[in-house]
Amino acid sequence: MRAVFRADASAKLGAGHLVRCLSFANALAEAGWDCTFAVRPESAEAYPSLLRNPFKVIPLSGDSEEETEELQERLPDGFDWMVLDHYERGLEFEQSCRGWARQIMVIDDLPVRQHHCDVLLDQTLGRQPSEYAHLVPNECRIATGSAYSLLRRGFGAWRTATLDRRRQYYELQRLVVSMGATDTRKLTALVLDGIEEAGLDLEVDVILGTSSPNIKAVQAKIEGMKTPAILHVDPPRIARLMADADLAIGAAGTSAWERCCLGLPSLVVTIAGNQRDIAKAISEAGTAKVIGDAEDLTPALIASELRQLHENPDLLTLMSVKAAAVCDGFGAIRASLPLQQGEPAKDGGEVMLRFARPEDETPMLEWQRDPSTRQFARESRVPTEREHRRWFQRRLLSETCFLTVIEHEREAAGVLRLDKIDRGMGSPAYEISILVAPAKRRLGIARAALNIARRWLPGIELVAEILPENQASLGLFQAAAYEPQHSGIFHNLPAARPN
Repeated sequence: MRAVFRADASAKLGAGHLVRCLSFANALAEAGWDCTFAVRPESAEAYPSLLRNPFKVIPLSGDSEEETEELQERLPDGFDWMVLDHYERGLEFEQSCRGWARQIMVIDDLPVRQHHCDVLLDQTLGRQPSEYAHLVPNECRIATGSAYSLLRRGFGAWRTATLDRRRQYYELQRLVVSMGATDTRKLTALVLDGIEEAGLDLEVDVILGTSSPNIKAVQAKIEGMKTPAILHVDPPRIARLMADADLAIGAAGTSAWERCCLGLPSLVVTIAGNQRDIAKAISEAGTAKVIGDAEDLTPALIASELRQLHENPDLLTLMSVKAAAVCDGFGAIRASLPLQQGEPAKDGGEVMLRFARPEDETPMLEWQRDPSTRQFARESRVPTEREHRRWFQRRLLSETCFLTVIEHEREAAGVLRLDKIDRGMGSPAYEISILVAPAKRRLGIARAALNIARRWLPGIELVAEILPENQASLGLFQAAAYEPQHSGIFHNLPAARPN
């Protein structure tokens, strides 16, 4: 599969659009996708990390009126998917790219614009699909909420150890300051003045992008501070800096979700209008304290907030726990599921996978209550409504489970569940369980769903436990290239990584 990403970075826009697109592109590349970036010339200057990634980068002239023609001329073969993350490109641009881009995914933050897309993603905490329903075509797949947060590499890897440390002991000792890659409003220096004014025993890591015009000024300020501070310009291990910190002071942009993944409480400043929804959501969730817009920021305000938190480590602990519940670092994997190609059932109907939603609880219980379903289940007893509800809610919120619904011609037709197998530091593996609705059996739906799951997670070992008497499941998994391992356990090994 081939995808072209259309996003930009600049002093005005910041780098958030490119950061999350690169995070998504890396996840797709690990699944064997060929990814290309089409950007304005200033984007690479504003975010040099773009050129350090293995993706082809096509610089555009910047003429928005001729952009569709330029894209088709520069990339004449077209793409399976265009991923558009751009406030200045909307409905008309999306329509003009139809055909050249066979399918379109839009990443947005505010449900205020119409789109002509096949998939829409909004990673804002608490955002609901219904908020976009009137803005996209009926057939568009809508993925919303912070579970889909597109985080840079490394955050998921640091999560477990970092959260364990935070649970054991919490004291305000180390800060990380990140006011945006470019920080054109010179907020970093103002925040550092506030840290000095607080007069606390702290250590500070400051993050800026290479394109920031304030690097020399911030470095000079750091050298004159009593509080130990280090300036990091485009650090390659930003996740480590956040993992080591006890509190962040930053903007309400893409990094808000990175901080949540690592359970890092924060003092948040909104530096653009589109950040207000994010700031409101993380504040209401208790993960951060919003201290106002950029125009309202003063050193005295920063100093006051730091002193209060320094005297209240229990509040920091609570904020950390609530932050960790917002996202888990698997957002890019989740976001790639709606992009997977469907599979035909025996009747020609298209089979797809989507993540389970609250309204799926009732039909799942009905399928579980069917006698033919219980025949080969680990637990033969039919669950009560209360037991099923508790199971369903736990699975929806679990970090170790992907609970998906199998659709046949866009109607719910079964369940495919993936439960993580704990192997310590070994390679990842998931146990796969599958259930097809009684009315949808014998249509080849289960086999189609297994094929989609394998494409979706090519680097993951998939394991199935099958009772010897369940001949239908044995045939299903063997036909899907699952090989016997031991005592009714079958597995399908990861695909070889692309060169």
